[in-house]
Amino acid sequence: MDEKSTTDGVDRISDLPPFIIHHILSNLAAKELARTSVLSKRWKNLRASFPILDFHQNYFLNFDEKYLVGNELELGLESNEKFGGCIENFMRFIDVTVLRFCKLNFCMKRFGITVSFVDVEGLSSSLDKWIGLAVENDVKELDLSILTDQTKLYTLPQIVFSARSLTSLKLGGCKLEQTSDSIRFRYLKKLILQWVHINEHMVHKLTSECPLVEELSFDSCWGFKCFCIPKHRNLLSLSIYASLDELESVEIVVPSLRHLSIAFPEQLTRPCVINIAGCQQLRDLHFMGGIFKDLEFNHLVSKFALLENLRVDRCHFLERVKVSSTRLQNLSFRTCGNLKAIDVSTPNLLSFYYVNHPVPMPAIFSPCPGVVATDKRGIDPYCYYKIKAFLGVACPIKNLIIYVSPKRNSFNLDDYRRTLPSLSREIGNLSLHSSISPSVDDSALLNDLLRICYPRNLSVVTRNEGQKKFVEWLYAQLANRDENCCNSQRRKCWRHFLKDFKVEGFLMLEDDKPIHIDNLMDSLPLLPPGTYRFRLIWHR
Repeated sequence: MDEKSTTDGVDRISDLPPFIIHHILSNLAAKELARTSVLSKRWKNLRASFPILDFHQNYFLNFDEKYLVGNELELGLESNEKFGGCIENFMRFIDVTVLRFCKLNFCMKRFGITVSFVDVEGLSSSLDKWIGLAVENDVKELDLSILTDQTKLYTLPQIVFSARSLTSLKLGGCKLEQTSDSIRFRYLKKLILQWVHINEHMVHKLTSECPLVEELSFDSCWGFKCFCIPKHRNLLSLSIYASLDELESVEIVVPSLRHLSIAFPEQLTRPCVINIAGCQQLRDLHFMGGIFKDLEFNHLVSKFALLENLRVDRCHFLERVKVSSTRLQNLSFRTCGNLKAIDVSTPNLLSFYYVNHPVPMPAIFSPCPGVVATDKRGIDPYCYYKIKAFLGVACPIKNLIIYVSPKRNSFNLDDYRRTLPSLSREIGNLSLHSSISPSVDDSALLNDLLRICYPRNLSVVTRNEGQKKFVEWLYAQLANRDENCCNSQRRKCWRHFLKDFKVEGFLMLEDDKPIHIDNLMDSLPLLPPGTYRFRLIWHR
């Protein structure tokens, strides 16, 4: 391209074919997309024919006050009227845009709405009209998110079930009424339902009359006691999150299924019968909540010979778990409060993640990087013993995360020190999450933590100014080379084994780019909340 063609100010982008400009527009956010209509008359016309119609109230409404539908928050008459007026303007904008597009007789690639309704009944006729127009224009992706409370759900019109061109359907804040007609989703591959009222008949119809569906999700849906998929040829991923204590049974017979996630609410009071033995191709399995007994869980997991990833969260009835698999690569237990022992025989395990309090008694693990964490209740004396024993026979630990409780009691560890194995285990990273300022107790805490393990890296997470004092105190402790620090003890403390240390850097919260620090004490007052990293070098 010569110099003249690049500097003469000609708008060459506008000369591109419409399908290329539409492709450019499809990669823009809603705000940027709306602004393109002011570039030129041609861009305005191209915007009108853009086949992706996505309307989100946050990109349109100039409403700064917090508004929560169905919550206890009351805004007052003036604020409610203001919000209602903004919603009416938003609805008129949608109406004009949809009608203008439909007059062009183009196929609609996507139609999406996210809106809060106080009066669903008064505005449902407009939603019905737009959905009907989208179906008539062969919409491929339909995404409706109606933010309202449980008693004012929007009832989805029956015309949706005749949308043969749909490939993706996402619904939120809706009610699916029973239909006697066949569901004609011949090309549907993704079905996502969130905060939707749906009965068992509709669950059966959606899962049995959509032959090409590959991804299926029921998130916080209610209205059914039994969830059953007797057979399906193409389903690959299934997620069920029961928000209410009403689900009594789950039966899934899907040989093609690869990914399965089943979650139960915290207030679950009764067990749910789970039959997933017909899913022999499972690769990923995730349980959250649920009333599982040890034998039931062990028997259930043993059914899947091809399982590669297993995650178990909040299963508080589990006490002694056994997992045996030649294919399992990633294993995770999080917040299973009564878990006392885990026995794992997994020769190909690549990672093990355990988050809980207390730490379970150890089992023999295959060599793999592991992560162990205690929760925010902190650690008691017996927990020290269990952590040390766990590290002694478990897989190589990549990270040990300790949450230091702000209300911990002072205790004497002499009895437990006598029973602790003599050699400390070397680990990758010890991460301390402390919400307290340094005190006398912290010297004992640090001594006993470093009696448990020798970390190559020590991280301290801070979230306020007071916690910076803990970092300052820790720096002084690491720099202390007092030769008389442990004369009264038979075994030398960690200071005799620490060869050197250095500050590796600082990492701001929610950022993955470390900041180099030349002098920690000078930089500490200026740094925001984040993670301080120390590199510890031990004598071999």
